[in-house]
Amino acid sequence: MRVLTNYFKDDGVEVSRLVEDIKSNRISLFEILEFDDGDYQGAVISFKIVGILLENSDLRKAFLSDLKQRIEASTAETKKIETVEKELSRKQGHKRFEKLSELRNNNLSSSRLLSGESFSSCLSQYLELISHVEDLWAKACKSYRSLDFPLAAFLSILVIEEIGKLSNIGLELVNFDESYKENLINKVDRSHRKKHFIGVMSGALINNRLDRILGKETIRRILHEAESDHFEKLRQSCLYIDHLNGTPVVPSKIIDEERAKTMVVLSGELIAEVLGFFPWEFERMIKNVEAFEIEIGILEEKGEI
Repeated sequence: MRVLTNYFKDDGVEVSRLVEDIKSNRISLFEILEFDDGDYQGAVISFKIVGILLENSDLRKAFLSDLKQRIEASTAETKKIETVEKELSRKQGHKRFEKLSELRNNNLSSSRLLSGESFSSCLSQYLELISHVEDLWAKACKSYRSLDFPLAAFLSILVIEEIGKLSNIGLELVNFDESYKENLINKVDRSHRKKHFIGVMSGALINNRLDRILGKETIRRILHEAESDHFEKLRQSCLYIDHLNGTPVVPSKIIDEERAKTMVVLSGELIAEVLGFFPWEFERMIKNVEAFEIEIGILEEKGEI
């Protein structure tokens, strides 16, 4: 947005001059994606302009070439890509990623959550929905601190469901004024199992940080649980008396501290990874979850992102 201000005119952005300056290397597409923290409108405008520019095949090739050079120049980034490929193979990642993409694309093309007629009204709805999910997670943390582990786990699963429901909300805000929205219906997904899958896979399928904090085996188990109906069964176990081996059991006998801890940490990390669409949101969200992880002793004080 900072760079874009030089290309504004009364009736919009001088796209042709912008294209010429990019082709002549006076500016780069990456510079267009620079905006101030908290400037939602500036960020949305930048995303939209870059999307338009990438429709130009020459600019798209130049962008991909620049991106490749940046990655190759960073040994850390190269290793990260190699690690991602290995983890995708271990986690049935390619198959799961295809299913995830299909579900999210279907949701984006058929329904919407944001219903405002202007950017400001859509932004207001967006912020309210994001705040709701963060508040739910704060309640899960509070329940964990109070040693109410079944309630902490239940609220964490509820957070994951809401993350699945809101997984496209950042893109909805960016596309707040697109004409295709007229054909979409305002609805929310009611399938718990689908929301569990989308919420978990969107943030845990490729996440070295989460692998490191909870452990790769734990994450592989969680991915399997999110793909089956296990999360729904776990959700019920958090609330209701049941029979186990012929004996009645209360939720506290099934949901222990370790299980609750895993669920609270998982849901907090997923909030940042999936709903942290804008850089300043991700930083705030990851800071909050790091503080909790340090508090319960699973992350060192200097915790790495």
